[in-house]
Amino acid sequence: MPPLGTIDNTRGGRTTLPIRPRPYADESAHGFLARVAFANGYETPRQLWKALCNEGMHTQIALQAALQLSQNEYTRLWGPYPRYWCFQDNLCPGLCKADYLHDVFRWCPQCLSLAPYLRSVWAIKFCVVCLDHGTYLTDTCPSCHCTQKIERSNRLRCACGQSLTASKTETAPSELLKFQQAFITSLNMPNTGMFPQLSPNQWIRFLQHFSTLLEPDRKGKTGQIAGLQHLSTAISAIQLATQMLANWPSGFHALLTKIQAHSDISFSISRTFGNLYRWLYDDLSDQAFSFLREAFETYLQEHWWGLVCQRNMRIKPNQRGAQRTTLREAATSAGVSPTRIKQLHLNGLVEATSIAHSNGRHSWTLPPSAVERLASLASDGISLKSASQHLALPRHRIRELIEAGLIHPRLCPNSHGSSAWLLSREELDQLGCSVRLNAAAALPRNEGEDTVSIVQILRGWRLAVGAFPALIAALSANQVEGVGAKPQGIPLGAMRIPVRGLRAWLRQWEQSHMQDMSIATAARILGIKEQVAYELVRSGLLHEHRMPSSHSRRIAKASIEHFQNTYVSAVEIGKKMHMSTKLLIEHLNVQPVAGPHVNGCRQYFLNREDVKNTMKSIDQCNYQ
Repeated sequence: MPPLGTIDNTRGGRTTLPIRPRPYADESAHGFLARVAFANGYETPRQLWKALCNEGMHTQIALQAALQLSQNEYTRLWGPYPRYWCFQDNLCPGLCKADYLHDVFRWCPQCLSLAPYLRSVWAIKFCVVCLDHGTYLTDTCPSCHCTQKIERSNRLRCACGQSLTASKTETAPSELLKFQQAFITSLNMPNTGMFPQLSPNQWIRFLQHFSTLLEPDRKGKTGQIAGLQHLSTAISAIQLATQMLANWPSGFHALLTKIQAHSDISFSISRTFGNLYRWLYDDLSDQAFSFLREAFETYLQEHWWGLVCQRNMRIKPNQRGAQRTTLREAATSAGVSPTRIKQLHLNGLVEATSIAHSNGRHSWTLPPSAVERLASLASDGISLKSASQHLALPRHRIRELIEAGLIHPRLCPNSHGSSAWLLSREELDQLGCSVRLNAAAALPRNEGEDTVSIVQILRGWRLAVGAFPALIAALSANQVEGVGAKPQGIPLGAMRIPVRGLRAWLRQWEQSHMQDMSIATAARILGIKEQVAYELVRSGLLHEHRMPSSHSRRIAKASIEHFQNTYVSAVEIGKKMHMSTKLLIEHLNVQPVAGPHVNGCRQYFLNREDVKNTMKSIDQCNYQ
């Protein structure tokens, strides 16, 4: 046998190579030449080509004769040949040379360990997984992480000496494997699976266009995808396509939502979706891509914030003007003014989209649901004056309920350009209904019990700030006894409440909420008459302070608590011991701190500590 690196010219007068490997059924043409070069002692396929050129064997027929390949064996080789060989490429139907890798190669470590040759399908840029093992392909050395050049004869080891079959593999998701199966199957036969039936050329066009959406601006540009020869870039493109097609059309709609969210608000579809709009109707105008256009138009009906009108000539006529309406059309349909619609939208009550143009103009669009909402708001709206008549309450009392959060206005003065209040009649009815229902559930103890209406309470009871909203909230929560006689048709202000239950609630509320109060309010909290409270103030038992602005006398909450902890009424103890006040004082033998015979006070008060000590002594004597 001649030494490696030489051409054998002795075989029957024909020029042949010393070692003539047989091609595999699915072998890459470029990879086969690299394998032939390595078998015959050449470092690269280019060196083999130069040696053949020196012998005048640089034609495709001469190479086939030098390797003694039959026509059947030669047609097994798929993919492009090296550019310098100038051979006719045997490409998969529908693909071109730009769809293949030229300088680098990918491989499946498990397949390469079983049969050391490069599969032709691995050379396709959008092929990223091995369907036999369900794993991602790899394109870098596991040791030095260098990309492997195809112009190397040894395909089993990296230049650093690391075996390429030792690369770790990663299992690919099942949906991605199904997508890759649909793409690879289309190279030989039509796809009949869960993915659309596209030809290889249509799959490539689809992937090239939608892979550009991986760009940061999410609109992309036409043309080749930068870095698609890198496996990571190709995997990202396949993952995007899988997510979009596996969950159709929600996956495609999610992509459109992201594009729309990253775009400036505009009523121009082409400006919002970039080149995607043109791709769907021009570059991908084939009937096979009609599913994309149908899903896009469905998305516009549900999520597009602008109008689809006659200027959008690419979209079907029956899809135009069916999803949004203008501000003036909505105002006419709902029976409200355009200004009121803007105010309701700015207050978060109506869905609408506003676009500010460069000349200062604003354009508005509303969905059909907003028109129905506007009609409901218009029929249910009520002004503050009408609300006052509806509830039989003064206007300033309704403002108190608004400030307390019991009534939620839809519009208020100085809010988004509004000059008047807009309340909800339904909410006012619900507030009155809740008060009436709870009032009906708590009947008075007897029919002769005194009652008072809410309007009378507001006029004559001198309620503290915040007491009225708290009273309405307590009535709604059934914390105050109410009257259940004929509750229907009675406005809130005319509702009547038992005086006894009202005073008990008011005393409890004032004690827990008021930090500073009048002497009359302090008397209600202590459960004594106002005259007695004034006498306690004069005697110094109940401390007061004067307001610097009005010089009125006020009682602090701390003074009330100090008085309750220090003193006790003789009437209170007498009720518990079933004794009169005079008999109680004689029985306890305790000197009162206030009373008719002490300082002229109408009621006796004792020191709480003296009473406790005396009661202990009495208990000890009784025990002995």
